[in-house]
Amino acid sequence: MAMGPGTTTTVTQGGGTMVMRTVSTRVGGPGLLPPLPTDPTLWAEMNVSVGTNDLSDLSLPLRNGLRVSGRVEFMGSAERPASDQMPAIAVTLEPADGRTTGATGTVRGRIEPGGTFTTMGVPAGKYVLRVTAPRGWSLRGASYGGQDIIDSPVELRDSDAAGVVVTFVDRAADLSGAVTAANGSPDATATVIAFPGDRSLWVGTGSSPRRLKNSRTGKDGAYSISGLPAGDYLIAAVPEAAAADWQNPDFLESLTRSATRVHIDEGEKKSQNLTTARAR
Repeated sequence: MAMGPGTTTTVTQGGGTMVMRTVSTRVGGPGLLPPLPTDPTLWAEMNVSVGTNDLSDLSLPLRNGLRVSGRVEFMGSAERPASDQMPAIAVTLEPADGRTTGATGTVRGRIEPGGTFTTMGVPAGKYVLRVTAPRGWSLRGASYGGQDIIDSPVELRDSDAAGVVVTFVDRAADLSGAVTAANGSPDATATVIAFPGDRSLWVGTGSSPRRLKNSRTGKDGAYSISGLPAGDYLIAAVPEAAAADWQNPDFLESLTRSATRVHIDEGEKKSQNLTTARAR
């Protein structure tokens, strides 16, 4: 199928069925965060059964991409970003399963000076919203229909997700402490992993879940993890060589046997010392 300039075609094959998804995008001009393209994003998807004969004259009807839009709110007494700095706050949509959307990876959005935002259009599917908090602020969440679409994905089907409220607070939570080896000496080669106590948040939250973080210890065994949202967590220190699987649910499950449970309130500065353990 011939497509115009700026069009990306992705073909995924599984089992005996080939799924063809075409995403057409046009990137804005130079600059950190240029205005969003005014042309619609077009996409198409069709299940195709391939036998022993060629397929010809296959027609894929294009559909308009789906967008997420809403506004941002700031709760607290810290200085808020000036209106001309609002577009510098990064907003993106990321596929919930961590796959790549065409050749563009995550799909960007833009916050306007007045505090409203919208994203580029995407094919139907499940997505998580990613927002980078400005200096002095921490991201509390993004509410849509009573659901936080930063911690859990929103499913876009036949219509846009409008009316999303992204909330920033001026209280950032931090977790810090010291890690010792089994012999009681500081462990300078450990990795500390913080992950949600709720197992449903281990998967389906994109490639960079905000409730799953790690930190390497310093020469004195000290570690620090910042920007954790309020909630219940499991914290574990593991040898550096074992930390490569830190986002693997099976690996996290093995850590639950030795991990320390902690609760972090919004804006809390939590201290928790740990002993290096091996996943079983």
